[in-house]
Amino acid sequence: MRLDTQHGIFTFVKMKDPNARRAAVKLLARGSITVSEAATMAGVSRQVVRYWCHAAGIEIGQARQTVITRIWRRLLAERER
Repeated sequence: MRLDTQHGIFTFVKMKDPNARRAAVKLLARGSITVSEAATMAGVSRQVVRYWCHAAGIEIGQARQTVITRIWRRLLAERER
């Protein structure tokens, strides 16, 4: 909440926590979470999370695909044993 000095009233403003941004970007870079999950945890929109990743040079889809492919191959290898 902050004071709107022009109108003398308090307004609610959604503040973006830099620690939440840092954590979300790290997890997305590892492919550990989806954009939707990151947005929910950080309390921001999916569009904001995509912007964070773009600014950090992270290819979201590629990181997630790499993790899913590893898991898939591991599960297939376990099946063969």
